[in-house]
Amino acid sequence: MFGGYINGNPTNQLWRFNLQNHKWEEIQGKIVPPARVGHSAVVSNDHMYVFGGTPGDGSKLNDLWQFNFESSQWNVLKCHNPPFV
Repeated sequence: MFGGYINGNPTNQLWRFNLQNHKWEEIQGKIVPPARVGHSAVVSNDHMYVFGGTPGDGSKLNDLWQFNFESSQWNVLKCHNPPFV
C-alpha cells in the first residue's frame, strides 16, 4: 500500500502485509516518490508502478515511479506525453 492520507496529510509511506505473522511492515528507502493521493498504482511481476496523483495542494503530478520488490528500491521513470495529451 503506497501513499494516501495520514492524519489528513498526504504521505509517501509504503507498507506491506506479512502473511506469515499477519502484521503490517513499513518499507523504507533512500529515494522515494513525493507524497501523494489520488494516484494510480499497479503491480506487474516483481514491480509496482505508481503514476500521478496530487500532493494535496490541488496541483497534479505527472510522474511515473517503479518500485522493485526484490531490491526494495524506487526508480523514477522517464515517460513522454502521448500525442493526445
